[in-house]
Amino acid sequence: MLQRYLHGDRNGDCPGLLKLAEQNNNDKRWGEYVGLINRVLATIGDERVYLVGSTGENLKLRWSTDSGDADFLMISARLRVPVENIEQRSDTPRYVWIKGRNLDHRLNGRLIEGSYFPAQLLRTVNPQLFTTLRAIYTIVTAPADYVPGHENRITTIGVNSRVGLARFAFRNLVVERNALPPRCHTRPPGQRSAHVASQLRRRWNGTLIRDIDFRMFSRIVKMVAAFRESASNGQHTGQFGYFAHMMHEALQRRPLSREAGDEDEEETVIFENDLDVDDDEVITATYEQKSSMDFVPAGVVTGKLQLMRDFKQRMQKAAWPPAAVVDEIWNNDVFIICRSAPLNPTPEKDCCLGFNLSEIKLSQSMPPVAKKVYIILKSYMKGLFYKRHATLYPDLDVRLKSYHAKTALFWTLERFGGEGFWTQSSDEAIIKGIRAVVDFLLACIRTRCLSHFFVVNSNMFDGFKDIDYILSESCLEEIEKDPVGCIECFFEMDRAKKAEIKLTKEEYDRLMDLKADGGRTDFVNRLEDCFIDILRGSGDALPGSGGESPLKGAVMAAIDLFIESERKKYGGQNQQSANAKREEIQRTAQQPFGGKSNVSQWAGLLNTVLTGGGTKPESSRQVDDFLGGLVQVASLNPNWRPYIDAVGGASGVQNVLRATGTPPIENLADMRAEVERLLTCPDSEVEKVQLALQQKLAGYFLSREEV
Repeated sequence: MLQRYLHGDRNGDCPGLLKLAEQNNNDKRWGEYVGLINRVLATIGDERVYLVGSTGENLKLRWSTDSGDADFLMISARLRVPVENIEQRSDTPRYVWIKGRNLDHRLNGRLIEGSYFPAQLLRTVNPQLFTTLRAIYTIVTAPADYVPGHENRITTIGVNSRVGLARFAFRNLVVERNALPPRCHTRPPGQRSAHVASQLRRRWNGTLIRDIDFRMFSRIVKMVAAFRESASNGQHTGQFGYFAHMMHEALQRRPLSREAGDEDEEETVIFENDLDVDDDEVITATYEQKSSMDFVPAGVVTGKLQLMRDFKQRMQKAAWPPAAVVDEIWNNDVFIICRSAPLNPTPEKDCCLGFNLSEIKLSQSMPPVAKKVYIILKSYMKGLFYKRHATLYPDLDVRLKSYHAKTALFWTLERFGGEGFWTQSSDEAIIKGIRAVVDFLLACIRTRCLSHFFVVNSNMFDGFKDIDYILSESCLEEIEKDPVGCIECFFEMDRAKKAEIKLTKEEYDRLMDLKADGGRTDFVNRLEDCFIDILRGSGDALPGSGGESPLKGAVMAAIDLFIESERKKYGGQNQQSANAKREEIQRTAQQPFGGKSNVSQWAGLLNTVLTGGGTKPESSRQVDDFLGGLVQVASLNPNWRPYIDAVGGASGVQNVLRATGTPPIENLADMRAEVERLLTCPDSEVEKVQLALQQKLAGYFLSREEV
């Protein structure tokens, strides 16, 4: 039974815990995004972002209808908190107040009681604490409150969380009273509202912008916007195509003029979130699949906390983790996160110490049996605990979370990690591990104290009530008696779990309103706001060695990472697989075009020529004549004409076709050189170089399809 629960069965009645805990494509993609973002940020300043939590630890356990969440820790370069500024709360020492002295001077005037850092600044990605990272965050979350079109059935909704913003994505969301439309009738985003225009104007006026940065930024956004499909409104071009189209719309706006009486101070543009309203009336919405992202702003502690010194000393007698892991943890950052304390909360001042990177290191260094034990412990929390609460106290939240189980596992390994069963792979070893952790957790419940692994004088049960202890003890005792049988509750809950959410009347109305333009107006407003942040971040950084804008380094860093990724993906493809793919493309291209997008039709036409779909000319003159005739025929189709124009007409198509004939990996260096040329060429050559880059990119991506 244990093997069945871990690995699943053929009937699909039991998907298998380890299967549900595997990294999915979203998990991998988020990790790649974080690497790209940090590569860009490193060229501009000290901001950075980390993928943390169970996704970062690769220890997630998801439901069959829920892809799970990803936690992104966003680190401010402006909030650096010296150890001497930290005042631990006596009742729950993991929660702290931050004294305002020696902090960034831009925070002056905002201190609580004239002395303490205002925690609320960390609840949002506030422009006083973030620059470039705020712009990236805005781009990522800009489609929040977005209703999809016919080809993209994803609805995204942004809601406030306890420590930042959460963004949910639903596939095929259907609302009880009115199914979302199969196609959104979009309209141009139009002009800014008076409210948004006023706030954006204040931000533009309060931002010092260097000429070199503005010129570089203008070229970057033109380069991005060039990827939009000129014949499309952005509804059917994928996420990047949609973003490029919205970027184009933002650039088309009339520049805001300075108004008399504007104050030269920084202002936050507030985009109201109407999907976070308390209301008694609820409307049911169903979906096929759900995923979510949590964005958590944070500052960094500078200097060594005494508790970290105590941790390092404690580890000298510990059975686990290894000394090398302890050294890495010693060198990791500790973070400051906005979160109200569970006892006697003071929301305006309360912050929490975060050990996210150290917890990832601990989780990754656990022996294999311990990782399986942790996944099983999570199945108890999601299965048995939820079932017991739903049966006895349906209005009571489950207070014992997987974070408590993970902490108990850390403590168990520290004390008993030297036992031989942790390195074995048998069922008996797994059951021994489960019992060891459950026994420890039961002892903690009975004494009503579970020490934080790093802040040992802080009780992680703070805020628990008597009923929470009673229910937790009852569930743990049941697990102790039958650790394998109790796993079944998770699969029962998984099968019974309804793929639905409850919307308030205001939330429902908001979704219906979004049908008008798919959230496009709000998207463009946010993009304009992020333009300001990008320029602010570049202004904070020092110019390059040649006096160039730091933005150039950011773009080239992103291009280099892209090239590295492409070479890993496609550099090893053999000729046999390439030929097989060519044959597949040729067959596809020769099929009727019904139901295919305009881009697919044009790509199919090009690939038909490239892969020998007809009699191929051999001399250079014959090639030119053949391609010229091909373009003339293609231009007769009104759906194809915009794509011919986008790459510079007949001669541009010929350049694209020639580039497509070159193995894609060989084109990467040329493409990089063309990007750098666009960023550095004289103003008079921008349009010509931009067109040449478009042709190289089009040729590259078409040729890449062959492998």
